Amino acid sequence: MRTFLMTVFWITNVGSVLQLLAIALASWLVLSSVHTFFEFDGHLLSQEYLPAFSWVRLMILAIWGELGDWMLAVPVLVIAPLQLVFGSLIGFWAYNAARGMPVHEPAHPAGL
Repeated sequence: MRTFLMTVFWITNVGSVLQLLAIALASWLVLSSVHTFFEFDGHLLSQEYLPAFSWVRLMILAIWGELGDWMLAVPVLVIAPLQLVFGSLIGFWAYNAARGMPVHEPAHPAGL
């Protein structure tokens, strides 16, 4: 269980870095007047600026359907900070839960 929780912790850390990069890119493009705040959404981000990650967009649309389309239509500077906060909270929880567990679990439960 500790290994699983530490994996969740590290995945959320990597996700947080990616979210910060998305926020920086979106902020730079909006502040430089390339796109407006409401125009720069997940569809535009995956099609024009991160085409190597367009498979993520396709996967979201395949799994979530219209809800996924709605989530991708939310401006990046709204959804990315929310994902950053919630991902960080999940990672923080996973780390704290794993911290109290022993590194090596016994092969047999105690008393058997």
